[in-house]
Amino acid sequence: MTVTRSTLAAGLLSSVSAVRPDVAFKHSPVLNTFDGPIDGFVAADGPDPLVKLRNPEDGCIDATLQQIVPVELREFIPCHKMVGDPFHNNEFHHVPEDHGVIGEPGSEDHGWLKSGVNRACHDPETCGKDAYGESLNERCRDAFCAGCSLGTCSTLVEAQACCLEADDCTAVYGGGEHWWTFSGECVEEDHPNYYNVFHRGENAVALPPSDAPPGDFQPVEPQPTDAPVTAAPQPTDAPVTAAPQPTDAPVTAPPLPTGAPVLNENFPAGLLRCDGGTPAVKTSCSANLQQLNADIREAVKNHHHSLPEVCDDNTCPRGDFAGCLVRLVGHDIMDFNGAQNTGGADGCIDFVDPDNLGLKGCMLQAVVERDSVNISLESMWQDFCTVVSSADFFVIAAEALIEATVPADRRADWGQAFAQKFRFGRQTQFECHPEPLPNPAFSCDAVEENFVDRLGLSWTQAAALMGVHTLGRALPENSGFDGFWVSQHHARLFTNQYFINMIAVGWERERVASSGKFQWKRADNRLPGEMMLNTDMCLAYQAGTAAPFTRAEDGNFSGCCLWMHVSNPGLAGVQCECRGIDGTNTHGCTHGNCCGGGGGCPGSMPDAFSRSVRSPAANEALTAVTLFAQKEGGMESWLAAFIPTWTKVTTQGHEQNLCPM
Repeated sequence: MTVTRSTLAAGLLSSVSAVRPDVAFKHSPVLNTFDGPIDGFVAADGPDPLVKLRNPEDGCIDATLQQIVPVELREFIPCHKMVGDPFHNNEFHHVPEDHGVIGEPGSEDHGWLKSGVNRACHDPETCGKDAYGESLNERCRDAFCAGCSLGTCSTLVEAQACCLEADDCTAVYGGGEHWWTFSGECVEEDHPNYYNVFHRGENAVALPPSDAPPGDFQPVEPQPTDAPVTAAPQPTDAPVTAAPQPTDAPVTAPPLPTGAPVLNENFPAGLLRCDGGTPAVKTSCSANLQQLNADIREAVKNHHHSLPEVCDDNTCPRGDFAGCLVRLVGHDIMDFNGAQNTGGADGCIDFVDPDNLGLKGCMLQAVVERDSVNISLESMWQDFCTVVSSADFFVIAAEALIEATVPADRRADWGQAFAQKFRFGRQTQFECHPEPLPNPAFSCDAVEENFVDRLGLSWTQAAALMGVHTLGRALPENSGFDGFWVSQHHARLFTNQYFINMIAVGWERERVASSGKFQWKRADNRLPGEMMLNTDMCLAYQAGTAAPFTRAEDGNFSGCCLWMHVSNPGLAGVQCECRGIDGTNTHGCTHGNCCGGGGGCPGSMPDAFSRSVRSPAANEALTAVTLFAQKEGGMESWLAAFIPTWTKVTTQGHEQNLCPM
């Protein structure tokens, strides 16, 4: 194995060209080597440029240190002692030849066993021990490798390296930019997000920083001084060189590119019309932003007020329109990547994803769906589209619709809070490929993965944000679920009725005939059409014998009822909404009034009479639901939690680009 000085010169021209940025560690931590601490890679002189990274005992490179090795020097990763090395041993030379290198991810020969697709490790939440060896009943999974020395992981490479840091780590699982390490026994379970599990073996090592096979050496040619430093992706049999970029070709949608962007009709930017001219990609901070803020809100509210007030099982124009546009923003924010601080409210969702069915009807004027009305986000945007980015307009329009649907006596407080916190400056993305949205079948595991881990919310904030379900409804042709979270006139009002219903109504499992999906329906046989999803109910109840809890899919819940008795402390200060006796809410929360004939659900916490909880997270979520459901002060408590949460999720990923307030 030889390497020339010219090859090294080409390969080490710059840290950017030498270490692929998509796999290099993003936080540049100080790493310990047998030669002392380092904060970056520097090739050693002599025949082995990696000698300073090796363990003198066996000539191997630690799994974490492997990740900082540049692409063109990967062929030196195998454990070996070479002539000229300070620890040279004539009898030890490339033995075994490929030790320390892994080729295909998941190869048993290299220490990782890869599962099939749509799999994850089931978390029994029994990990962690105190000073006396007693279990702390903590999560066994570490989202995005938060406990790793790197601080995060967003690739399989990094997740494997982080797993190898911990003796009790047995597996990693995930996909795309979302990865978890797992401690304890990894028992696989189904997972909808196209994840794979990589089980750690005795001799597991981390991947070298490349998708190319081990030993595939391609030098990096010197770049002209005026050319981009980043290398363009190349086939594995082609030199990794940076292709010069045409001056009018945008790279990830820069502001106001000199050439027209390539529009794709699978994404909003490729569908939205702007009849007045070229649509703004980013709202200029030099515009009269205060006036724009006021004008847009007033225009959106006027459009809302022009819709009929009727809201029944067949039609609910105000609730359907507001609910759809708020849902549009909710789906837009879900691709936030905390490790890279990208994504978030960028005006981009992928319409290829079936989870986004039904959103075109409220976004585009030309698309008519069952819950469409005679106005759309597109039609409201026309007066502002050359000045305000669609990414900004998504958020401000949703805020204005929430304000318009808040009861009149509280509308001013909510409207003022939104207007004062809003900042322009979000840049519209022309394409995006987010991870799948939360799957209600996984109950609060999905809430934790997406709201807590991905968006960085507390359980109180997650509950506050879920309250947007009070508007609109689910349609089986879109999501497979069917019904209103709150029915009748409540579905067109942004109130805390969602939280009240969750704990002050009895619920039983139901299967949607047209889709086969499971949801929860009122158990008192009143207000037909009211439903909740697992991801709603689990904020208050942890029912069942094993996680994930509170799944309507669980056959053990057949014929049972989730409810709380009027004496339960979890209902203190909350108006009972059970109506089984005579259709009114005047008889209190009793079994006969809330559930009819159904008994309590197995393993339910809280149960009907006591406020019992399974974990600190469950306690925080239930506390928030009860607080927001209060007859006196519930709306104010929800406002206090919702506004900062909404501001957080609609600005993160864009903080550096937002205009000053």
